[in-house]
Amino acid sequence: MSRHHLYHIVMLAYFITAISALIPKPYEYNQTSTLLCNIVETLEFIHEHHSCFILMEALKRFTQRLTLIYTPLQQSDDIVTSCFVTSLSIHIEQLCDETENKLWPSDMMDESYMVNITDGVIEISSQEIWGTLHALETILQLVYRSELDSKVIYQGVVNDVPIFTHRGIMIDTARHFLSISEIVKMI
Repeated sequence: MSRHHLYHIVMLAYFITAISALIPKPYEYNQTSTLLCNIVETLEFIHEHHSCFILMEALKRFTQRLTLIYTPLQQSDDIVTSCFVTSLSIHIEQLCDETENKLWPSDMMDESYMVNITDGVIEISSQEIWGTLHALETILQLVYRSELDSKVIYQGVVNDVPIFTHRGIMIDTARHFLSISEIVKMI
């Protein structure tokens, strides 16, 4: 890979981390407070799905990515020192047990989820593991770095239900020419 390509990849990664929008945009996001809560260095994960290897791997990735977040706050809100998030509670309605069979995504999977961020705990509720995976990604996008180099998050509620069966789009520009205006319409 040439230095030119590497430069563009690094710049793209920098600008993506500076974006403050949630991607994909959830159905509903209500920030319930303008005060920020500190996230402790070692979050406690509370769940009953110890045989769900998808969840266990997702929590490992979540922890690794949480330590790498460097999205700065856009404004200087007050950081509440009495508000600490110490745990992440996960509730999945349908069992996620992979001791006998691996779970695979399907056309009928339920990716809906609800995230409630309050003083002390971040709660995730979903019907299936697939919603929990999207919820973890959303939480990572809501975390910022304060001027004191601590991880902070606003209190709030996120509800997401996918509008369409699939969450992505595929643009085949190798075989079909699409103008920039057409691509923007799709997005």
